[in-house]
Amino acid sequence: MKTLTRITVLSSIAVLLSLQLYSQNEPTVLVSADNMNILYLGLDNPISIAACGITNDKLNVSITNGTITGSNGRYIAKPGSGRISIIVVSAENESGEIKQISSDTFRVKRMPSPIPCIGSNCSSNLYLTKDELLRNPEINILWYVPLDLDFKMISFSFTYVKNKDVYVEKTKGSKFTPSMIDEIKSMEGGNKIYLEDIKVMGPDDAIRKLETIVIKLADKG
Repeated sequence: MKTLTRITVLSSIAVLLSLQLYSQNEPTVLVSADNMNILYLGLDNPISIAACGITNDKLNVSITNGTITGSNGRYIAKPGSGRISIIVVSAENESGEIKQISSDTFRVKRMPSPIPCIGSNCSSNLYLTKDELLRNPEINILWYVPLDLDFKMISFSFTYVKNKDVYVEKTKGSKFTPSMIDEIKSMEGGNKIYLEDIKVMGPDDAIRKLETIVIKLADKG
C-alpha cells in the first residue's frame, strides 16, 4: 500500500540549563517541545532531552502515567490511559544531591485514524472522470500526525448500482481488482461508486474502519 504523506517529526524536549545548577541559586530552565506536547497512546513516542552544562549520565528522567526508557539523551515514552503524562528531569549537583530541574506536561491522545484517498484526492465525496479514477486504482492513506508510521490496508468493499440492482465486491489489500476496473470502464457519467468498509491496521495492531469514499463519475473521460 502506498502512503500518500509521511512526515517525520520526533517529539523532543530541549532542556537548556545554566551552570547555576551547581550553585546555590535556582537553575534557569528553558523547555521547547515539538508535536504540541502530545504523547500518543499505544505508540513509541521518541523523546530527546539535552541539558546545557550537564552530561547525560547525570540526568534522571521519569514520567507519570506511563513508562519512559532510554539513555544518552534519547528516550521512548509510552503513556498510560490517563489524560496527561508529566516528564520529570532531575540531575545530580556537585554535592551529590538529586534535584528536579524540569517538569513538563504532555497531553495523552489516542492515535487518530488516517484518511483514505484516491491518488491525491482525499475527500469522502469525489467527482472524477474514469481516466482520473483509473490512473490510481487503489486506496492510499493520508495521516496528519507527525510521526513516521505505517498503516497496512486490510480490505475494502466496492459497491455500485447496475440496472437498479446493488452489487458489492469485497477485496483484500488496497488495489482495485480487475473486475472492479472492468466495471468502472463500462460505467457512464453520473454513476456512483461507494468504497466502503475500508479497514486498516496501524502500528499499534488495532484495526480501524475508515470513512466511506463516494465517487461520482464525470460525464467525460
